[in-house]
Amino acid sequence: MSNIKVTQDQVDGFIKTNEVLTIGEKTTLVHATLQNGFTIIKSSACVDPKNYNEKVGAEICMEQKKNEVWYLLGFLLQQKK
Repeated sequence: MSNIKVTQDQVDGFIKTNEVLTIGEKTTLVHATLQNGFTIIKSSACVDPKNYNEKVGAEICMEQKKNEVWYLLGFLLQQKK
């Protein structure tokens, strides 16, 4: 039996576009569109607006988004199997 799995390259390649937005004074949103047109929105926020950094917030959202894509591709692979 062959080793079937989802790879990091597949996850990264499935993400078509990312749009990063700041909402209010302390919240970052990332809107990602996948290759099939499905969209994922992830958010992160800090407690104190003085500590807000959009780049840090985007990095947190990007990690969440990749984890969700990994989950979804794993689901599809299991369905195919």
